[in-house]
Amino acid sequence: MKIWILLSVCIALACAQLPNLAPNAVANFLNTNPALVQKEIDCLMDRASCDDIGNFLKRSVPEVMNRNCAKCNPQQALLANAILGYMRQNRPKDLAEIQEHYANA
Repeated sequence: MKIWILLSVCIALACAQLPNLAPNAVANFLNTNPALVQKEIDCLMDRASCDDIGNFLKRSVPEVMNRNCAKCNPQQALLANAILGYMRQNRPKDLAEIQEHYANA
């Protein structure tokens, strides 16, 4: 399911920078760090080089999209929903572009 691509964002950010944040705190973090969000989107879309988070995202996206994040733990799923909500509300065009880019991954 295409919508699950954002679970990979959750996994990477959870591992790197959002380990124990509540969903509302995730949205606040993303809103206050637009450069980070854009950097990871550019990496996912092959428009820029990737850091460790971006490389993790690129490896995770196919698993997340094609298997509905079967390996996610409850915290990762919670964070993914928060990030998905953020992307839907604040960056719907980026979300659609990412989904299209990885639709056949």
